Amino acid sequence: MQELSYQNVFSRIGACYFALLAGSQVLSAIGMTAARIYAPWVMETPWFIWVFSYVPLYLVCVPLFFVLLKKWVPVQSVNAEPRHLSAGSMVKIYIVMMGAVYAFNIVSALITQLIAMLKGSAVANPLDEVVTSSGLIYNLIFGCIVAPVGEELVFRWALYPRIAPRYGERLYLLVSSGIFALYHGNLSQLLYAFVVGWLLGLVYVKTQRIRYSIAFHVVINLTGILVGPALAGLGALGIGILLAFEMACLIGAAVLWAKRPESARSLRPGTDIVPLYPVRALLKTGGMVALVVLCTVIILVTTLA
Repeated sequence: MQELSYQNVFSRIGACYFALLAGSQVLSAIGMTAARIYAPWVMETPWFIWVFSYVPLYLVCVPLFFVLLKKWVPVQSVNAEPRHLSAGSMVKIYIVMMGAVYAFNIVSALITQLIAMLKGSAVANPLDEVVTSSGLIYNLIFGCIVAPVGEELVFRWALYPRIAPRYGERLYLLVSSGIFALYHGNLSQLLYAFVVGWLLGLVYVKTQRIRYSIAFHVVINLTGILVGPALAGLGALGIGILLAFEMACLIGAAVLWAKRPESARSLRPGTDIVPLYPVRALLKTGGMVALVVLCTVIILVTTLA
């Protein structure tokens, strides 16, 4: 196969993710429309949104995405040894990740409140709407198991051997976390999805084991989707426990991140020369432009609806 240029690599990557998102949106819309017309009772079930969003995504679009990505963007050999994480390290990483979630949730909440004041109505948070309208078992299956596994494979595992060996791990983290954040499709999750995506990618970079990234993603979603709301539903005591936990994570994350070892700071460079402004260069490619435009439209529609 002919050697691909920097621009070709990222244009093809962007095109693959554009096809994944556009295809899943179209199939989901077709399925929901058909349900409204021919089986309206389905819309009242607690699994309606999860099933009609995730079945076309993971049974149709994701497999086709991997076929397309494999054909268009070949992987490069990775010269890095897998390593294990101790229990203590996993606890520290969890605290840092939850601290990041809470910190950037606060920032996002302030931004969405400002937008809500300007437009005169609340800014929708699709995740909250799905979680509150679905039953416990469906939130557990789809939100805490299916989503973390699928997203780590699609956004972390698939991109690493296609970006990091050639262009360096820093650019890999930027691209994977950026696409991951945009894919959430709403302003409420945009900031913390980028930061948590970066941290999940960093875990994969340092361990070379996707199972760790999946495990952290599962626990983060369990905390946010099930544990947090359960504590909040207990009244004053539960809310107090939740607030204490959030404060502990915020403080702990700041301390742990400031004192992180040098091994956690260093990132391996790639073998190829990258443009002077690598992010600007890749954002000018056709595939990436299409992806960013589609994601921006979805975010704007969700925000202004």
